[in-house]
Parts: sequence; structure tokens; C-alpha cells
Amino acid sequence: AYIGPLLDMHRPQVVVNLAGVNNVDAVERDPAAAYPVNVHAPGALARWCARNGAHYVHVSTQAVFAGAAPPYQPEDRGAPVN
Repeated sequence: AYIGPLLDMHRPQVVVNLAGVNNVDAVERDPAAAYPVNVHAPGALARWCARNGAHYVHVSTQAVFAGAAPPYQPEDRGAPVN
């Protein structure tokens, strides 16, 4: 379900998205099943925030960095281990 009406009602200044299908094997087996949560929802949240002047924070799930050199910076190159 689209969360826009709830956001419209509460008008947050910051939206933090922690949602995501993070089982890498499951996503690789059936990417279409994860697409709504991992792609559509973050996009809809980002668009709402852009339209309404809110900050959007998207926290990524696993398989982004290899784990060799934390803490990571936004400009660090991704190196998924899978």
C-alpha cells in the first residue's frame, strides 16, 4: 500500500527507511518479489520527501561492502561479497 496519505497526515521533517528484503539469495532467486520493497517503496518515499521538503535517509541492507575497511563513507566503492 502507498504510504503517502500517512505521510501527508503527519508531515514528518525526516523519513528514515529501514525496510528492505535483505536475504540476498532470495532476492537473486526472485528479484521481482523484492522489487516493490527494495525499489518501488524507496522511490516513492524519496519522491514524497522531495515534494514536501523533508529529509530522506535510506539505510541499506547487507551485501554492500566487503567488510574489510569500516567505517564506510558515502564515496567508498561498493564491494558485495556475494
